[in-house]
Amino acid sequence: MTAARIPIEFSKGEAAPSQHEVNIQYDEVVESADRSVIFKHGAKEIAWLNGYGLTFMAKPYAEWTGSSGHLHISLWGGKGGEESLFFDPAGKHPYGMSDTMRWFLGGMMALQRELALFIAPNVNSYKRYAVASWAPVNVVWGRDNRTTGFRIVGSDSALHIENRFPGGDMNAYLAYAAELGAGLYGIQHKIEPPAEYSGNGYVATGCDRMPRALYEAVSLLEQSKAAVEIFGRDVVDHYLNAARVERDAYDAAVHAWDRERYLERG
Repeated sequence: MTAARIPIEFSKGEAAPSQHEVNIQYDEVVESADRSVIFKHGAKEIAWLNGYGLTFMAKPYAEWTGSSGHLHISLWGGKGGEESLFFDPAGKHPYGMSDTMRWFLGGMMALQRELALFIAPNVNSYKRYAVASWAPVNVVWGRDNRTTGFRIVGSDSALHIENRFPGGDMNAYLAYAAELGAGLYGIQHKIEPPAEYSGNGYVATGCDRMPRALYEAVSLLEQSKAAVEIFGRDVVDHYLNAARVERDAYDAAVHAWDRERYLERG
């Protein structure tokens, strides 16, 4: 993958059997999306050529930890585009967060549920959102807190937001577009995020929770005015149709779980 110009910063074994974490070096948004998609296609092809199968499913097995697609996001501008718009050392907010960073975070948090289809597109995607499963479920934020959906990391010009909701099965182009759109929506409307959450984010109350299933995500996107403002009506309708086809195919199938639970045995 390095030879394919996909710069890998780090890789290590993760919690589940044969599960690996791979960190791709950051870049501008379209280049980053290209790298994500090419990496996943290339890695699966390399595995196949060597007689193995490789998956980016969000939740391959119920007893395993899910596979994530964490996004680390920052915003740059100013002269030459080399100024961090998230860091304000003279500002009034904790950790040096600028107003721009606060509003960007506020937009993502406000729209995370209704834009869920763009980061969790499949029936299996929602199996990953389980309490104490290493995947967040509640839309809260904290400083270097891995139990929250949004984690503030770094310092000075490296200060940025990690979004821990997307899974390994995300389409990077759609996920990045949704999160960037939500963040810019937050800046435009000056949406303040809720107060920082301290403690175990899995037990947070009084906050939004990610959809529990694809049908809920479909319903939320159907009602979203912000999604239409960000993407346009045609794009929203297209992905709603794709999600309904996925949902209906799942509902029409009889699964092994059904037989294990309901089929009487002598």
